[in-house]
Amino acid sequence: MRQRLREKEAELDRLQVVREGVVRYIGTALVVPMTQTSLATQLEQQSAITSDELVRNDEIERIGMDYVMSYEQKQGREPEDISKNHDGTGFDIRSIHPLTGEIRRIEVKARAAEDEFVELTPNEWLQAHRHGESYWLYVVWNCAEKPRLIVIQNPARTLANVMQEQVVIEGYRVPGKVIRQWDASSEGK
Repeated sequence: MRQRLREKEAELDRLQVVREGVVRYIGTALVVPMTQTSLATQLEQQSAITSDELVRNDEIERIGMDYVMSYEQKQGREPEDISKNHDGTGFDIRSIHPLTGEIRRIEVKARAAEDEFVELTPNEWLQAHRHGESYWLYVVWNCAEKPRLIVIQNPARTLANVMQEQVVIEGYRVPGKVIRQWDASSEGK
């Protein structure tokens, strides 16, 4: 049991996720799979986010991931694709430099053409804040023809002043008193 504890502590230390210091209670959150929320239903039904349509293309995503994995290897780092774990890590690739121990937590956004916008999920944005300098946004534009990589370290800080929050409307409320105005029985009809 002590051996397992030492292994887990060493793993957390290597990932730089847990740090020493005073523990303060901030709050409690209930986390449910997105499939159980009305937001998930609305996002599935939503056909366009803005005048620009953001449609997932698995082939473009694969090209982007392969491009980044190859790039990381050429830089002497050892990338690991963790996107398939679906464990809420908030990034796609963990890449470690074997000599320096540098860790890159990389979120990959692949687009078919140039100058297309990218969108980070709330969890990706949260993790970008949490991991700071070790979190990287790799945007691979032009995956349909000749991929071009753009690398942004610490997007939570670097892009904070240009980030546009996306608001999803879940519905509209009409007060009961307003509806009563159309009640035929209240008008003596």
